[in-house]
Amino acid sequence: MTDDPVALDQRRGMAAQRATDIRRRRGEVAADQAALRHRQKELEQRHPELIASVLDDLDRLSHQPPEPKSGG
Repeated sequence: MTDDPVALDQRRGMAAQRATDIRRRRGEVAADQAALRHRQKELEQRHPELIASVLDDLDRLSHQPPEPKSGG
């Protein structure tokens, strides 16, 4: 008796191999979609903070006196 693993994919017919590949890819796609949703949620949480920061900067800069130009 051997301890080598059996490659089940090689023992399946073509239709069974395709079905297995599809199941595997669906799992990968689902994982990718979950990761993308998580990333989008993170970005959406930062978005309002970035807008507020930019508005604060614009407000602050609009109230500063203009710098004198050098006469060159």
